[in-house]
Amino acid sequence: MFRDTVIELRQHLKESQGNSDFERGYQMGLGYALEVLKDQCHSFGLREDLGWMEPDVTTWLRKD
Repeated sequence: MFRDTVIELRQHLKESQGNSDFERGYQMGLGYALEVLKDQCHSFGLREDLGWMEPDVTTWLRKD
């Protein structure tokens, strides 16, 4: 699943300081990865809250 990709992108953005084109690229990638992860949840019949997995990505799926 894209879950690991979402976690890696989110961690990178949390650690970044600037607002460069590189960071905006990561933000765009994160948006796409979140959409794909939501689609995978629906396709595989997984709960979208994913609170049963660590780290919990529920808030990212719901607000992004």
